[in-house]
Amino acid sequence: KKELAAGSPAKRAAAILSRGLVTAHENIIREAGGDHKLCGKSAVVGLYLSGGEYTVVNAGDCRAYMGHGSQWKQLSIDDSLLRLLIERGDVSPEEAPTHPDQNILTQALGGASAPEPHIKTGHFSSANSFITAKIARSFAVFAERHCLYIGRKQRRILKLQGIC
Repeated sequence: KKELAAGSPAKRAAAILSRGLVTAHENIIREAGGDHKLCGKSAVVGLYLSGGEYTVVNAGDCRAYMGHGSQWKQLSIDDSLLRLLIERGDVSPEEAPTHPDQNILTQALGGASAPEPHIKTGHFSSANSFITAKIARSFAVFAERHCLYIGRKQRRILKLQGIC
C-alpha cells in the first residue's frame, strides 16, 4: 500500500495496473485448478491517462501506441519469441510473417510463471492520441506495409500508417 500512496499519478497507476495483471494471472491459474495446460495464455495491455502523464502496462503481445498527427510510436513491448529473434538478428522483419515461431509468447497471463509486466510512463499533450490493440502477427505486418483503419462503431476513423 505504500507504493500506491507515494509518487505521481502515473507511478501509482503503474503499481495498481501491475498488481492487477499479477492478480488476474493468479485468478486464471486458480480457476484452472492449477493446471497450466487448461489456462491458455492471455495477453493484456493497460493504459492510464491523468494530468498529462500516461502509464502503459503490458504482458504478452497486446500493444499500446501514442500518436501525434500521422506519426505513431509503439509504447508497449511484445513478449514474443519472434521479437527476440528479430532483435538478435536471427530473423529479418521480412521473414516474420511466415516464421514458424510467430505466435509463441515468452510471457502472458495464465503461463507457467507469473508475468513480469512491462511498464512505461511518460508525458502527453492534448495533441496526442492513444490506441490499444491485440494485433495478430500477420495483421501487424499487413498494417506496417499498408494502412490500418480502425473505427468500428466510432464516429471518427483513424488512419494509422507504419505503426507496427
